[in-house]
Amino acid sequence: MLSDQVGLHHEDMKVLYKDKERDSKMFLDLCGVKDRSKLVVKEDPISQEKRLLAKRKNAAIEKASKSISDISFEVDRLAGQVLQKKKTELFYSVSQSRNLWISMF
Repeated sequence: MLSDQVGLHHEDMKVLYKDKERDSKMFLDLCGVKDRSKLVVKEDPISQEKRLLAKRKNAAIEKASKSISDISFEVDRLAGQVLQKKKTELFYSVSQSRNLWISMF
C-alpha cells in the first residue's frame, strides 16, 4: 500500500518509524505502527541497484533460454526433413533392387 502512495517499489525504500528502520516488506501494524503515525520513507539506492541487476540477469537468462528453444525447434524441424529424405532414399533403393531382382529372372 505504501509503495503505491510513495511511488517507489517496496524493495527500494527504507521505512523509519520512531528513528528505527522497519522492514519495508512487512505490514506496518505488525511492526508496531499505529494509525495516524508519522513515518519517514527514504529511497534506498543500494536495494534499487540490486533489484535492477537481478532484473538484468533474469532478462539475459530469459533471452538465452529463448535462443536455446528456437535452436531446439530448428533442430527438430531439420531432423524431420532428414528422416523424410532417408525414407525416400530407402524406398527408392528397395524399389530399384526389387526391379533388379525381377529382371534377373
